[in-house]
Amino acid sequence: MVLDTNTVLDLWAFRDGRVQALRTQVETGVLDWPATAGMRQELQGVLARGVAAAHGAQADAVLAMWDRHARLVEPSPPAPTQHRLRCRDPDDQPFLELAIDSKAQWLLTSDRDLLSLARRAAAHGLQIRSPHGWTDAALLGGANQG
Repeated sequence: MVLDTNTVLDLWAFRDGRVQALRTQVETGVLDWPATAGMRQELQGVLARGVAAAHGAQADAVLAMWDRHARLVEPSPPAPTQHRLRCRDPDDQPFLELAIDSKAQWLLTSDRDLLSLARRAAAHGLQIRSPHGWTDAALLGGANQG
């Protein structure tokens, strides 16, 4: 499962109660969460703008949770995209690429540009969903977390 920056913020900066089931599965290691150093840098940059503090969270604590639970992987070398899924925002493309390259079942995001690719991504075995939508499906037994 690949988690984008907004999802990480939902989990540990905003402490969104609607994603408690997801937070529990990440924190207990039930879900495998691959991520790259560039994704951590993006999170760090967002946190440096005071996003966590505005919600009563400490940036260092959010980064510590990322460090504890993300499985750091090397990104694939740049190559022509064979799957032809392109996100309008180039900052979001690494999340999409990692999800496809790692054969992740899920990419969780609140980003509209990524969510708009859900139907096309399904053809590649990737489900793109909001963290709230994933949590709702998991609670109803519809999200296969395997």
